[in-house]
Amino acid sequence: MLESLVTETRYLRTCFVFALIISVLIGSCAKHEKVETTVNASRQDEEAIRKLSFEWITAANEKNTVWFDSVLADEYQMIHSKGTIHTKEQEIQEVKSDTSLTVYDRLNNLTVHMYGATAVVTSIEHLKGVTGNVPFDLKYFYTDVYIKRDGRWRVVITQATRLPDTEDSSI
Repeated sequence: MLESLVTETRYLRTCFVFALIISVLIGSCAKHEKVETTVNASRQDEEAIRKLSFEWITAANEKNTVWFDSVLADEYQMIHSKGTIHTKEQEIQEVKSDTSLTVYDRLNNLTVHMYGATAVVTSIEHLKGVTGNVPFDLKYFYTDVYIKRDGRWRVVITQATRLPDTEDSSI
């Protein structure tokens, strides 16, 4: 019971911190970035974000560190499902050193919320594969925050939440 309460408290604290970070980023970008207001620009930006989100999966599976270096902002932070926080450099190193073999990797429920030069993306990633001789079947809920700088979209923060194992194969 106590362990469950501690886990839930950590989860809620992480969600609160992440929501606070998103609020600050959106406010900061609205004040300091040129906000594109045309409908066509917004649609094009949303499509660019969707494309980057799917490219992410390919880049990770192909260990394409050049892609990550170009898309992750220098100040990028990844909040992992266990609460650890990685920098851009640590994430690239993790991609480079990953020894798992992924045989299935799909993004579902991808939603893009545009706020001028900021985009918040939510998705569910379902991965299946093997690490060593141990099979895995994992689902994560991701929230990614993108900002547009110098005409290019960059990811500034990601939070991953591991989803409980379920029998529902649709997610």
